[in-house]
Amino acid sequence: MSFDALALSALLGGWMLCGVVPWLVLSISTRGDAGLIFLPVSMAVAVLAALLVPLLGATDVTGLWLSFLAALAGPALFLAARRHSLGASRLASRARTVDRQHSPESAE
Repeated sequence: MSFDALALSALLGGWMLCGVVPWLVLSISTRGDAGLIFLPVSMAVAVLAALLVPLLGATDVTGLWLSFLAALAGPALFLAARRHSLGASRLASRARTVDRQHSPESAE
């Protein structure tokens, strides 16, 4: 029984770690604008996407690798949809605000 719990914990931990990667990439590429609230959401989406793979029938070693791939792709698609929903104008105005705050003229 304890080995089953250990294996399940390792799977969940690995899937959650895969969910952190897209959020971390987005956070670094947008200078911290990924939103801290979306870190646990991204981890939950990773687990749900990974659990979908064995439910669809892939229960062998290939299914294990596909579940980790789904744990990476699920949050990436979720965060991409979130960025798309923000709209280009809002992102551009936010970038202009950040550029004005960090310009050499504002340091004086």
